[in-house]
Amino acid sequence: MTTVGFEFDYTPLVLEPEVVRTFSESVGYSGPGLPPTIYSAALYRGERNLYTFLDELGLGEAHVLHVEQQFETLQEPEEGETLRMTSRVVGDEQKKKWRILIVETSIRSDADEVAKAQMTYFCRKGGDAE
Repeated sequence: MTTVGFEFDYTPLVLEPEVVRTFSESVGYSGPGLPPTIYSAALYRGERNLYTFLDELGLGEAHVLHVEQQFETLQEPEEGETLRMTSRVVGDEQKKKWRILIVETSIRSDADEVAKAQMTYFCRKGGDAE
């Protein structure tokens, strides 16, 4: 069964100074502005996160390999803004024992879309080597 078209809203992430500082330190970023990968922080925080997304796709028991991730920044959000992310499955294909999911994510601030992301996941039920 294909999941193409499935959409998922993540828990919003407020870019509070402490969140930005902690994330910057964790990725070793000391440059100006926000770390370019700050968007990935929103994937794993809050009640509705990447793991919830995978569960809702029916992959809670699957072994999932995150094989590719790209972010395109359209405009840098400001500290203090809230990021809202919506993912949409745009590709779902079975290749032998692997299911390949392609997911596009729109990342919005309080006013505008600030970034786009595309991720590719390889998923396998069970995970036994055969």
